[in-house]
Amino acid sequence: MLSALVTIGRAARDTIRSLPMMIFANLLWLAFSLTIVLFPFATAGLYTVTNRIAYKQKTRLADFIAGGRGYLGPSLRWTLINLTAFGAIYVTTTYDPVEKHIPTWLQGMSVLAGIAWAALQFYVWPFLMEQPNKRVRAAVRNAMLLGITDPIYTLTLLSSVGFIVWLSLRTSTPIGIFMMSFIALLGNRAIIERLAAYGRSPEPDNVFRFQQRQ
Repeated sequence: MLSALVTIGRAARDTIRSLPMMIFANLLWLAFSLTIVLFPFATAGLYTVTNRIAYKQKTRLADFIAGGRGYLGPSLRWTLINLTAFGAIYVTTTYDPVEKHIPTWLQGMSVLAGIAWAALQFYVWPFLMEQPNKRVRAAVRNAMLLGITDPIYTLTLLSSVGFIVWLSLRTSTPIGIFMMSFIALLGNRAIIERLAAYGRSPEPDNVFRFQQRQ
């Protein structure tokens, strides 16, 4: 738990240090996401910017567009996988023509699977940033393995994310203007620090080399 709290503290420090960029990236993500069709592009751009911030790289708003373009393929595959997964969960738990034929215990398992799948998304994009290969399935597998091998670290981070979302929705604090940026930054920093803790040196150039190949 202590290492997770350290990660949260470092992410908060990075947020303060790069607050204008965090706010602009958050607003760009929101504006693009409202179109729905540009949500994958916007998510890729947001994680690219916050990855650079986590590595203390010089960051510009142009990196948001570059990340969205460079990761267009993985972002579309990620979206398709999530639509399929959440669609299956919706059909088995809510869609009446199907739901009434499925045992209650199986519906409960589907709900738990949906919660676990949603939690995994916290790590998926940060792993995509770090992987030399940009395969979504590999990122999902790595996210699952990290969640299983380091559950206390993961639950502590997810609890902090839940608290931030709750605080943003239930109070008048201006956290919402950088909330998604902070969540993305926290995920990036968590993966960078876990990889270092497990003996693998982070490779800040992975994401940038990938963009340059597009």
